[in-house]
Amino acid sequence: MPCAVWKERATVENVPTLRRRAVSYALEHNVEDPPIGDLTLALGEAITNAVVHAYRRVEPGTITLALSIEPKANEVTAVVTDDGVGFSPNPESPGIGMGMKIIETLADSVEVRTRNDGCGTEIVMTFQLSVRAS
Repeated sequence: MPCAVWKERATVENVPTLRRRAVSYALEHNVEDPPIGDLTLALGEAITNAVVHAYRRVEPGTITLALSIEPKANEVTAVVTDDGVGFSPNPESPGIGMGMKIIETLADSVEVRTRNDGCGTEIVMTFQLSVRAS
């Protein structure tokens, strides 16, 4: 099962960096469309949400992105984790509040949970592969 993890500081500039690394990795492991287009957009939304919402009262921390490709299960799982203030709406958000709705529409399953250490949020997204990746 191919798996990779990337960590970056939670800044707007690092959103495309993390997304690009994960999508490149998925493409290298034969993940095609679908779900590569949905994965790309959902990752951008999840990473952006962490940047905008997780660190609104504290200095930017770290965003971790883990991607696993499970050919036997015929799925790709992406986990976006932050070490911020937790999951809650931001009334001062510059967006229109559609990020999670977009993610839920694109992914086959989505789970939002508090990290095991109680600090920050994990968004777990699963996408079904259209063909077996290797």
